Amino acid sequence: MEHAEVVPAVDQLEFHPGHTQEVTLRFCQEKGIQVQAWSPLGRSRVLTDPLIVSLAEKYGVSPAQLCLKYDLQRGVMVIPKASSPERMRQNLNLGDFTISQIDMYRIDTMPDYGWSGEHPERERVDIHLERHEG
Repeated sequence: MEHAEVVPAVDQLEFHPGHTQEVTLRFCQEKGIQVQAWSPLGRSRVLTDPLIVSLAEKYGVSPAQLCLKYDLQRGVMVIPKASSPERMRQNLNLGDFTISQIDMYRIDTMPDYGWSGEHPERERVDIHLERHEG
């Protein structure tokens, strides 16, 4: 920001339940920069989390819909990837419910899933770690 002539309008960063990058989100919101979620479903890792699954059942939506609504309620723009027309329809149908404040807090404080290890502008790298007994 010290060297920019134009304040960015949007900052795209990995953002999903379990990886919300609070410091960056707060900075962007304070500066009027719209955060756009890259990987808003956590590359599908969070879709089987017990809290996400139970809250999705509570609200009568899919885990993906719950995650997307969470992002929107946090003020984060989402552009999710969809693997099928049905999933695309689900992703677009988010207006019928609001996550309660207490449930938002529960999602805010869930254990950190961490960074996906992928960068949107670089080639995907698979790392296989072997466990050595000894």
